[in-house]
Amino acid sequence: MSARVSAGLVLIVALSFTFSGVAADDFNPPPWRTTPPGLNGTTHQVWDFSTNANPVVANIDNNPFGTPIAAAVGAFPKTRWINGDHGHQGVWKIEPDVNQPAYLGLTIPNTPDAFAYKEVRVQMTFSARNGLLPVTTLIPAPPVAPTSVAFQQLDEYYYYASFEYTLTPSVAVEELRFAPADCTVYFDAVIVDTRVVPEPTSWLALLASAAALAFLRR
Repeated sequence: MSARVSAGLVLIVALSFTFSGVAADDFNPPPWRTTPPGLNGTTHQVWDFSTNANPVVANIDNNPFGTPIAAAVGAFPKTRWINGDHGHQGVWKIEPDVNQPAYLGLTIPNTPDAFAYKEVRVQMTFSARNGLLPVTTLIPAPPVAPTSVAFQQLDEYYYYASFEYTLTPSVAVEELRFAPADCTVYFDAVIVDTRVVPEPTSWLALLASAAALAFLRR
């Protein structure tokens, strides 16, 4: 086999591994994700935690409003990065800590709009006892609890969960926090998509106000 053919096969295998690793966590992309992602008031960011960088920018960053950041908060050794866990490469291990906060935090820049609401779709690959979901907090707090999209066990140790928030109004920055409930959580990957959706009633009110103002100026 020639060196050129051999190098080509190595590249194909490497690319296949990379794309399959991302796709494995992307079971339920939102129907409004654009092609390419990040258009028309949407954002798309992926963290696979392949290194121990902390904080760390998203591995895939399609956010036109700024740089999305993830940070593991907590004291070593209760909060620490491990190179691999049961076949999952690059994992943040976070144990409950009664002495100080311990959580995985994501900061996602966005666009403020008083006349729109925000949809936030989260997909997470994690490990916890019996698949116990981390305690998830969205800041600012949404008016209603998140809607579950999907939940499944991936292997003997790891699980996949997807859920969606609706936030009113659309704000400049969202922060997501994932904290262990009463057991250790291993975070393998997180995908977050957001989009800004104009409120129809708000736009009608704006149009009515503009029409009234135009009439008065006559």
